[in-house]
Order: sequence, then structure tokens, then C-alpha cells
Amino acid sequence: MKTLIKHDLYNITNRIKKVDKNYQIYFDKTKKVYEVFCGSVFSFMIGKRLDKSAIDKAYKTHIRNAKKIFSFIKENNSKLRQKEEETIAMHAKTTLNDYLDYADKKGKDVSFDNINQTRWI
Repeated sequence: MKTLIKHDLYNITNRIKKVDKNYQIYFDKTKKVYEVFCGSVFSFMIGKRLDKSAIDKAYKTHIRNAKKIFSFIKENNSKLRQKEEETIAMHAKTTLNDYLDYADKKGKDVSFDNINQTRWI
């Protein structure tokens, strides 16, 4: 159940509406959080309190900043992908070194003859 907030003590709702006149602030009684809708479309969740961070969030997430937001997401995804690739490469290198160490410790007992031949049982 949501309640439309028209006025508040510190006039936060009006300041958020200055960002976009179509913004409407609701309080969700079941979740106990404030949510912002642009018309009938959910825009963002404020949280449990109406304060300056709600106004900042309204400015940061507004459609005018879409290019910045998408470039930030792309950059962050690129960093995550690079970190994952480095982790996989490091894991492969460690595994290979472990196999080589194991083979070196076996010494002359290890034979790699016929290693590529398939055995049918």
C-alpha cells in the first residue's frame, strides 16, 4: 500500500520535483521506504528517510545523466571483466605450475611416451 507524499517538514518533496516536475514521491507502508515515480513509471527508491541524499539521488539518476550513468556502467563492467580474466589466467598458471612441480618430483619414474594415444577398453 502506497501513500502519495505531497508535503514534508523540510520541503524535500518540492525540491525533488524541481529536478523533474513529473516526479511523485510515495511511501510504501509494507516495505517502509520512499519511492519516486515519474508519472506511473518507477524511477528510483529513496530509502527509509527523506533527506538531502534523496535530492542528490534525484539529480544523479535523472534522465539527463543517462550517458554518464551508462558510461560508468560500461567502465565498471570492463574492470570486472578484466579482473575476472586475470583471476582465470592466474588460476591456470598456478595449476600448470603445480602439474610441472608434480612431474619434476617424480623424476625418472614419469614417462610421457604414448601419452597422446587413445586407449579403447
